[in-house]
Amino acid sequence: MVISSLASGALGGFTGPYIMGLASDITHSFRAALLVTSALLVLAAAVASRLNEPYKSAP
Repeated sequence: MVISSLASGALGGFTGPYIMGLASDITHSFRAALLVTSALLVLAAAVASRLNEPYKSAP
């Protein structure tokens, strides 16, 4: 559990600024870059809300 939370934090810490910089370089605007990252956040929330709870077998 600790390893997966550390890995996801490191992944988010790398990809967030990378995507922000990439979108900022392409559009030459921080506003557009923030819109791109907020759209990705909404997309991730929509995907996460559609996930099913894992099946738990009876002991």
